[in-house]
Order: sequence, then structure tokens, then C-alpha cells
Amino acid sequence: MLLNITKISIFIVLFLTACGEAPKPTVSIEEKHAPQWFVNPPQSTSSTLYSIGEGENREDALSDALNSMISTLSISIQSQFQSSSKTTNNDGVETFSKQTKNNIVANVKELRITNYKILNAEKLAFDRYIILISANKSDIFNSIKDEIDKKLTLLESQEAVELKNNALEQLRFYKNASAEAKNLVYKSVILKVLDPSFNDNYIIAKVAHYKNSYTKIRSKISFSIKNNHTANNLVPVVKDALNSNGLKISSTANKYHFNLYISSHINYSYAYGFIVARSALTITVKDYKKHTISTKKLNITGQSTQSKKIAKEDIAYKLSNLIKKNGIQTIIDIAL
Repeated sequence: MLLNITKISIFIVLFLTACGEAPKPTVSIEEKHAPQWFVNPPQSTSSTLYSIGEGENREDALSDALNSMISTLSISIQSQFQSSSKTTNNDGVETFSKQTKNNIVANVKELRITNYKILNAEKLAFDRYIILISANKSDIFNSIKDEIDKKLTLLESQEAVELKNNALEQLRFYKNASAEAKNLVYKSVILKVLDPSFNDNYIIAKVAHYKNSYTKIRSKISFSIKNNHTANNLVPVVKDALNSNGLKISSTANKYHFNLYISSHINYSYAYGFIVARSALTITVKDYKKHTISTKKLNITGQSTQSKKIAKEDIAYKLSNLIKKNGIQTIIDIAL
């Protein structure tokens, strides 16, 4: 009898314990219906861009919406540029137009839209988030213009510093500035599409200034070549490299003139029937005040089965191939 009472007591305790446990929450996996603002989003206008996006979370959805907005802007700019540019093939105009359009599109894709508004955002399921954003075209315009103006200001300050340096360093600056400023021209076309009244003359003028300065300095630069006896076979190779890049060989002493010194030290050895000539080259560029501008060191090995002279000439042949492959920077450590 006591045993039965004990069993009954245990059963009652277990029953009451089970009844006291809170039910486990269930996760709903049913996805909500997409709202109308996502299914039929607002259409972009002449002043405002709208875009929707979706992703696994809010950040992904926002990124998708911004990418979509940039894509929409790119298509709009392509269309307007195409309609306003000539498409004839006279004097290569068509090719220029296509190239310009491609560069404009590339610049659009690099844009970062920061002045946007999140109009709606909603989580439809645990792994699906949707969003609607808008951006004012005037805000995009101001952002791009501010970027251009800051870049031009930076180039101006850099130019003031470079004018105190030697002509080769100035040349390198103007070469880089021309490339960067040209990129700004494509951005200015974007500005004119966003605001047809925008006057981009000051941008065009700066581009022309950097390009003309580069051309002017480059036309004035000249070199004289000096060498030790061992490097006499390398002089024609270096002269040809300079001439091929439109650079003059002269003895004029002015601030645009540079001395190029070639030094070669050769060790000869014999291996497997070959005469091996191991050359340590040093090519130094100095300005007219004899200040060192750059120094290049090269190790080139020539070989021949016939004579030391031919093995030495093989060094010149290989130097020539190096210059053809890697450019004038092989012997002058400055971009010309």
C-alpha cells in the first residue's frame, strides 16, 4: 500500500512540473508580402532619384539600392551625352565620342552617393530585407563639384612645391597632373548633364595648363652621356632609348639639361664552352649643378662561344631588350 502511494505521489509531482513549463516559442518562417512602395516604387524625376534594394540584412539592402541608383544615373548620363554628341565619323569624332562616353560611365560607377534618404525599410523574412531610398540630383552635383574643386586646389599646392625642384621632377608632376586633371574633365561632363547651366571652363583651363606645361618642359629637356671605358658599347643603346622617347642629346648647360653617367664593371669566366661576361651597371643622372637625381643599378650577364668582345656586346643587346620591354625607366628612375 505504501508503495502505491509513493508511485502516485511521484506521478503527481511530474504531472504538475510538466504543466508548469512554459511552451517553447515557435519561429515563423512565413514571408510577409512586399509592400506597394517596393512593388511599385516612385519613379525618378528631373530633380530626384529613387531606388529600391534588397539583401539579407539592412546594410546589404542599402548597398544594393545605392548600386542600383548609380546604375540608373549612369544610363541617364549615357543617354543624354549620346544625344548631345556628334555620331559622324568625320575626323574620328565618332571614336572620340565613344571613348569619352566610356570614360564618363567609368567615372559614374566610381561615384559614392552619400547624401541619400531612407524613405522606407522593412524586414520581410529572417533573411530578406528591403529598402527604398532617394537622393537629390543637386546634392549629387554639389558632391562631385566639391570633389573636383578640392582636387584642383591640391594640384595647385603641389605645383607650387614642384616648381622649386629640378625639371625632371617637374615633368613627372605635370605628367601625373595631366592624367588626373583629364579624369576631372569626364566628371565635369557629368556635372553638365546634371545641371546644363554649369560652366566648366575653369576645369578645361586647368587641364590645358597641366598638359601644356608637360609638353613645354619635355621639349626643353636634354641629356649628355658620359661613360667609363668598359661601358663604351652601351652608349649607343642609351642614346637610342632617349631619342626613341623624343629626348634630345645635347651639351647645353642649363636647368633643363642633365648628365647621364654610365659605369660598367665586367668579370669574365668560362663555363661549359661559353665565355660568360657578368656586368654590374650603374646609371646615374645628375642635373646641371651636378646634384644626383637618380641612380639605377643593373646586373646583366652576356655570353659567347667565340670571344670576350662578343660576350660584352651581348650585354648591350640584353640591355636594349630590357629597355624595350620595361621602358626608359629601366635606365632613368623617373617617369618621362
